[in-house]
Amino acid sequence: MQKNHECRFIFTCRPFIKQADVGFFQIELKGFPYEESVELLEQYNISIRNTEKDKLYQELHNLTQGHPLWLNLLAAQATRGIDKLEEFISNITKGVNRGDLTETSIVSERILGELWKSLNNKQKILLRCLSELIKSEEKDEIAKIIAGELNYNQFTRALNNLKLLNLVVTKTKPGREEEIELHPLVKNFLKYILPLNEQSKYISIIIDYYDKVTYILKKDLAEMKLYNFMKNGQIRLN
Repeated sequence: MQKNHECRFIFTCRPFIKQADVGFFQIELKGFPYEESVELLEQYNISIRNTEKDKLYQELHNLTQGHPLWLNLLAAQATRGIDKLEEFISNITKGVNRGDLTETSIVSERILGELWKSLNNKQKILLRCLSELIKSEEKDEIAKIIAGELNYNQFTRALNNLKLLNLVVTKTKPGREEEIELHPLVKNFLKYILPLNEQSKYISIIIDYYDKVTYILKKDLAEMKLYNFMKNGQIRLN
């Protein structure tokens, strides 16, 4: 950022990429160091005595290895009360060697597994739908897709709660409404735990919605084409 260059940087949470190209160089991003983890956690204003904060922050940093997604997910639990966070940590570490929790796959399964259990049915329905979308979509578009399962008020409440838990990613583009999608690690976790018949159900819901949209667009385009033919004198009606 301090020098002019023609490099392209791609940030991804995907595993190691093999690319046999002299112009390609992979750098593995490590978790935040303790000081930066504290800076992130401080933004959540966790209600706890200052004398106990350092101990909690150390535990969270050790547990997550400074991984920003895991830190955000755990900090979101703390906003519901420190007792909730302590219970959450206890469930994550129960029956697992602390040393094994340095493995990303184990941490992912434990943290996301506990979060999934804590959600109500409407929040789970919305997450199931989001896990099958292939790209980010605007809020109102998602509300229309899932309308057969959740009415608009139910959808809005579920979405707001998922945002508070840091389970959805929001994107903003100039001149457009906010778009929503799942973090890739959350999406992969849901694909892993949900049976195929449940995945198929939500894939069908999405396909049915876009089939209707496509039908309307085709009809509008056909009418526009007919109008243009008539306007150009290629078709005359008696």
